[in-house]
Order: sequence, then C-alpha cells, then structure tokens
Amino acid sequence: MRASSEGLFGIGLSACGDGGLGDLKKLKDEACACKDMACATEVTNKMGKLKDVKETDEAKKVLTELTACLTSAMVPAAPTP
Repeated sequence: MRASSEGLFGIGLSACGDGGLGDLKKLKDEACACKDMACATEVTNKMGKLKDVKETDEAKKVLTELTACLTSAMVPAAPTP
C-alpha cells in the first residue's frame, strides 16, 4: 500500500517508491540559480512533473530550500532608498 500526500507545489511525497531525491536536488539547484519570474515559473512547471519523491527528512529539507529560492526569484527586491 502506498501512502502519499501532496507536498508544496503539488509534488507527491511518497512513503515508498523509488526515491527521486536526485531530481529534486537538481531542481533546487535550478531554482536557486533563478533571478526572475520566468525562470522560477519554468522550475515550478518542472516540479509539477516530479512523481513519487520518497518522503524523507532530507527531501523535506531540499523542498524547503527550493521553495525559498523560488520565492526569492518571484518577489522583486525592494528598491534601495
């Protein structure tokens, strides 16, 4: 029996399966290299195609870092006075 839940951005985190942590880490690297909304949107679209990333503490940490990078790329920097 496969237990799963939809994580951030609709990534299915699975209690069993073949992993997928490597793919998630690659996307995190791409997200952290993003400097604008277009790049962040592209990474978000790729995230929607990930399937059955094994639910581990490491996967949750990577997803948290990835989300922080996407947020940074999507939110414009405040102008300096």
